[in-house]
Amino acid sequence: MTKAMAKTLPLQGRAVLASMIKGLVGAPETNLAVTFADCGDASFHAKVTDVEPKQIATGSTTDITGAGHLDEDISGATFDMEMTGLGGLELVQNCGGDGSQQKECDIQALGVKVGSLTYKPITFPIKAGDITGIPTVAAALNSGIPAVAESTTTTLKVTASNGDKVFCVKIMTKAMAKTLPLQGQAVLASMIKGSVGAPETNLAVTFADCGDASYHAKVTDVEPKQIATGSTTDITGAGHLDEDISGATFDMEMTGLGGLKLVQNCGGDGSQQKECDIQA
Repeated sequence: MTKAMAKTLPLQGRAVLASMIKGLVGAPETNLAVTFADCGDASFHAKVTDVEPKQIATGSTTDITGAGHLDEDISGATFDMEMTGLGGLELVQNCGGDGSQQKECDIQALGVKVGSLTYKPITFPIKAGDITGIPTVAAALNSGIPAVAESTTTTLKVTASNGDKVFCVKIMTKAMAKTLPLQGQAVLASMIKGSVGAPETNLAVTFADCGDASYHAKVTDVEPKQIATGSTTDITGAGHLDEDISGATFDMEMTGLGGLKLVQNCGGDGSQQKECDIQA
């Protein structure tokens, strides 16, 4: 995933996004796919191995729960939770507190409330071992939620009372149908062509392994963590493979703001180079 490293849009861009939020450029999708990535490193004492459900609907409230493994007992903890949307737009910030207490935080896009996230309290102590139902976050999404708030990343970190890092998880949502209505595509096209430009030239690069237990390799890193517009950069991965591979095919796609398809039908023989246009 790439996003502009500076998050502030120019005033004209904010005006366009505000119009999208207020329903002038809506998207018809009501179902959002849910994926996740454990964002802890070796210093964390728990690893999140699953998040359920894999789909949520707008116009309702859904408990999103996690499961994983904990390597030490935890007697108490604090949490910190934030959510970003399209273009790194901050939707939830400064949401944190006592891990044993429930807290509701508004999802706001440019000052317009489009839903809420509710952190569900953890009952302490937690014993080391396999854990389920931790964390639990209730996501309440308004009906007709705008495209700007459909593709989101929620980051939840929990820290033990003694300062130990417990877990870090990123929960991502995106519209299951990716095609924007024509009016939305026209607005995004005008942004791409510079009528609503953003000053950023450096893009932050993040990644998430999207394979499950049926895959034979796990991607553990992607480099570099930053790329610049106006140049060509090789983005490379690293990981672990559990069997020899004699040959393979590949399939690659790219989506942008609002799920707009930028690269599609790009695939072929894994031993052959292939260039695919990014088109908006």
